[in-house]
Amino acid sequence: MNNQLQPMGFHFSYHKCLTVYLQRVMRTLFDPKLLNKIRKQLGMERKFGYKHFKAFKEEFLLEFHKYRFASLNNHFMDLSDLPNIPKSHFVRDPRDLVVSGYFYHKRGSESWVRISGPDEKDFRIVNGVVPEAISDEMSLHSYLNSCSLEDGLMAEIQFRSNHFKNMLAWSCDSNDCIEFRYEDIIGNELEVFKKLFRHYGFGENLTRRGIKACEKYSAQRQQDKLKHIRDPKPSQYLDVMPKKVLDYFNYHYKDLLLKYDYDI
Repeated sequence: MNNQLQPMGFHFSYHKCLTVYLQRVMRTLFDPKLLNKIRKQLGMERKFGYKHFKAFKEEFLLEFHKYRFASLNNHFMDLSDLPNIPKSHFVRDPRDLVVSGYFYHKRGSESWVRISGPDEKDFRIVNGVVPEAISDEMSLHSYLNSCSLEDGLMAEIQFRSNHFKNMLAWSCDSNDCIEFRYEDIIGNELEVFKKLFRHYGFGENLTRRGIKACEKYSAQRQQDKLKHIRDPKPSQYLDVMPKKVLDYFNYHYKDLLLKYDYDI
């Protein structure tokens, strides 16, 4: 007997682009207790639920076959390296990624942002670049809380440079890959995820459970409950970014903005 089930789908996105929302939905769909029961009934030896691999691309490529659904952040993926199964890709206005990341990292919610004198290995969890302005005595968190808004946003742009390079390289031209912009998802989560579930080939029961989870964990419902969600609305950069920072970004990342049809 084959003791593995084939993966049903893959998802790719970026730090601060509905990563937690998708995790909550998928963990509801692929409930470990239910899956463990099925695994034992089938005599399967390996786990096979849902796993988010954060930005650990090598681990993703080595282990995705163990899971029914897997996701990865902040990397370009050559789809020819993966099985011909449904895939999805979320993007967000990169200027809003900078703004959202700046406030999130300034709050210091994750341990890696508090590491003093970090190197690239410390930021591997998010495939981030250590900003040049951070001294050996400082962490990303402490630097953002000690500098000006302008300098903090410039540091966040540098931190995100790998993400933007990979976002520019992405292509969802293949028939098994579907792409959505954050701006088209927020406020329309149920309809978008219905399309996603159909794309993944989820059956009626799985889709029904998924839609309930989408409604439960939508940004509008969760904003008052979770500190993780600061402000989900699009185009925040217009109110936050100083002109100098905005002009810098629009000049250096013009190709990225044009690729995803964002206004310059």
